Amino acid sequence: MPNEIKIAIFWLAVWCSVKLLQRNPDSFLSKLAFSWNGPFPVVGEKRSAFYVRQVRYALGWFIELLFVSAALFLAAWLIPAVKAAETFLMLCSFALTIGVGMSVLGAFLAALVSAKARLWGPDPEFVLAVEPDETEDEKDD
Repeated sequence: MPNEIKIAIFWLAVWCSVKLLQRNPDSFLSKLAFSWNGPFPVVGEKRSAFYVRQVRYALGWFIELLFVSAALFLAAWLIPAVKAAETFLMLCSFALTIGVGMSVLGAFLAALVSAKARLWGPDPEFVLAVEPDETEDEKDD
C-alpha cells in the first residue's frame, strides 16, 4: 500500500475520532481531550502577570520533557535493545522533539506578549465577563 494512502487513512481516523469525541462531550475521553491545561486568569490580575505565569508553566513542561529525554537516553545507553527499537526512535525523534519545541515556542510567545503588555500597554486587569445575577438569589427568598 502506498504511503499516501496510509497517511490519508491515518488523518481520516484522526478526523473521525475528533468528530466522535465532539458528539459525546460528557464522556471521560472528551473531557480529557478538550480540557484546558495551564493557568487560568485570576480576577484582578494584570495581563502581563498572567502571561508570566504562562511562561513558567511552559518552561515547567520544557524541564519535564528534558528529564524524560535524559531518562530515555540513559535507558538506550544501558540497554542496547532499547536503542534499536523503532518505538524508541519515533518517541525521541518525533514526539519529544515536538513537545520541546512547543514548550519553548509557547514560553517565548507568552514572554513577548507579557513584555509588550508591560512596556507598551495596554495592560488591563482581568474581570468577569458576566457578573453573577443577584436577582436570582432574591427571588428564592
